[in-house]
Amino acid sequence: MNRKDEAKHSARLRASRTHQGPNHWHVERRSNIIICGNCEAKIPVWKNPQYCPECEEGK
Repeated sequence: MNRKDEAKHSARLRASRTHQGPNHWHVERRSNIIICGNCEAKIPVWKNPQYCPECEEGK
């Protein structure tokens, strides 16, 4: 593996340790948008929602 592939691999392992499973939300880097893991809805961070407005899944 080259360095880029090694970095991707270690990032995926780190993400799998820290995330709450496949239904997690993530915040885009250098952005103020939350992306739902189920329906890929883009939600502004400043709204601070507890649930996705489109698919009704929680954080």
